[in-house]
Amino acid sequence: MYHLLHVLSWLLTTLWFRLRKFGRENIPKEGPAILVCNHLRMMDTACIIAFSPRKVCFMAKKELFENPFLRAVLTSIGTFPISRGEADLSGIRTALRILKEGGLLCIFPEGTRNKARKEPLLPLQEGVAMISLRAKAPIVPMWVDGGYAPWSRCVIGAGKPMDLSEYEGLRRVDAAAMKRLTAQMREDMLAVRADILHR
Repeated sequence: MYHLLHVLSWLLTTLWFRLRKFGRENIPKEGPAILVCNHLRMMDTACIIAFSPRKVCFMAKKELFENPFLRAVLTSIGTFPISRGEADLSGIRTALRILKEGGLLCIFPEGTRNKARKEPLLPLQEGVAMISLRAKAPIVPMWVDGGYAPWSRCVIGAGKPMDLSEYEGLRRVDAAAMKRLTAQMREDMLAVRADILHR
C-alpha cells in the first residue's frame, strides 16, 4: 500500500504541482530519524512521501481515525493517531517503538495547520524534542512551501540533521532540555525555509 501511495504522490506532486526538491541527501539512509516540517495543507503529507527516499511513518490527529475507511488506509501506510493538547502515552509509545526499530518518523511540530500564514511558523510543541531525546534519534528540519494550485510553484527541502551532541549523556529529559532543543529546532526549520525560498 505504501509503495502505491509513494508512486501516486510522486506523480501528483511532480506533474500537478511541479514540486521542486532540495536536500534529499540529508535524510539518513538508515537508522532512526525524525522529520519535522511546517504544516500548511493536508497535501504536505503527499509532498513528504514523494520527497523521502525511505518509507515515512506519520503521527496524525486522532480525529482522522474516526472514519473507518480512512482509518484503514492510514493504518496500512504506518500512520498512527495522537491526541493533540494532551499527554498521549499510547501515541508516544508508538513513536518510540518506530524509532527503536530504526524507522523514519515525520511529525508536524506546530500541532496543526498554519492556515492563516500570518507567521511563517506557529509555536512548536515540545513533545518532538522529548521523543528525540528519549529515542536518541536525530532530527531533520524540513520546509514545504506552495499553494498547491495546479502547475503552481511548490518546493520542499531538508536541512542537515541537527547536532544533538550537547545532549549526549543526558540522564533525564527535563523541561529545560526540551525547551532548548525546541528553540534550536525552530531556528533550523526557518533556516531551511530561507534556503529554499532563495533558490
